Amino acid sequence: LIPLLRTQFFIVMGLVDAIPMIAVGLGLYVMFAVA
Repeated sequence: LIPLLRTQFFIVMGLVDAIPMIAVGLGLYVMFAVA
């Protein structure tokens, strides 16, 4: 039970940590695509 929770925790933390990078990447892509 504990390893499963730990794995899910790390996956969630990884996604939360990646959200800003994804947002920046999408922002740059849209900026260059529109421009």
